[in-house]
Amino acid sequence: MEKAYGGPLAFKQFIKQAHGHGIAVILDVVYNHLGPSDLDLWQFDGWSEGDRGGIYFYNDDRSHTPWGETRPDYGREEVRQYIVDNILMWLGEYHIDGLRFDCTQFIRTVNGFEDCNLPDGWSLLQRINLEINQRFPGKITIAEDLQNNKWVTKDIGAGGAGLVVNGIPCLFTPFDGQ
Repeated sequence: MEKAYGGPLAFKQFIKQAHGHGIAVILDVVYNHLGPSDLDLWQFDGWSEGDRGGIYFYNDDRSHTPWGETRPDYGREEVRQYIVDNILMWLGEYHIDGLRFDCTQFIRTVNGFEDCNLPDGWSLLQRINLEINQRFPGKITIAEDLQNNKWVTKDIGAGGAGLVVNGIPCLFTPFDGQ
């Protein structure tokens, strides 16, 4: 949490004030890449292969994203739990009304395109939405996904990732100016 904006307590107060005025707060979250410049987990254990991130990051071709070779290893239970716990903190402790997931195509695919799925990423998105639906029903989960893949918004029971807004599939594609 950025101190320049007041830190955690000020953010909680902002959310409370917004709610008091009938305004929902949607938080933009980035789980498609982490670090390395401002992340203590980067090479946490002192090991890395090819100067990549170490045990909590992919250390092969799956590491590559447009933001560097910084993709977390979604197959590691420690990483999955870290992300889920982070999400549950935002919803439970901060009372965020929903989350907008940045570039989900770089969570669910290796290269950002449909030709190379990343099963660990797909199952993580499903797990996240199962947890949210069970613990915080009615909360919003929005995917920014530039591939318009219908499975991102399909129900988890049907094999989709389950990103929805109050039961309505929600896929956000940034405005292209046209």
